[in-house]
Amino acid sequence: MAEECGAGDTQALFATLLVAQGGGGGGGSGGGGGSGEDAAVEATARSLLERLPGDFDLERAQAKLPVLYEESMNTVLHQVRASGG
Repeated sequence: MAEECGAGDTQALFATLLVAQGGGGGGGSGGGGGSGEDAAVEATARSLLERLPGDFDLERAQAKLPVLYEESMNTVLHQVRASGG
């Protein structure tokens, strides 16, 4: 199951990490910091890494779907059209 992450999700993630590190606004003295905050950020990072898919096998994909030079512009145009650009 692949989940897409939008720009709003990314902003929320980084806002949460900033708050966990004590830099998310709201005033404060700015001193201190603690291992609990570092542990929360590390736990979030580990959780994200665990949800990432495995490495993409580029050689296998290229062998299965070779791209001919003559077709490369068609591929680009198709991707631009598909993305709404």
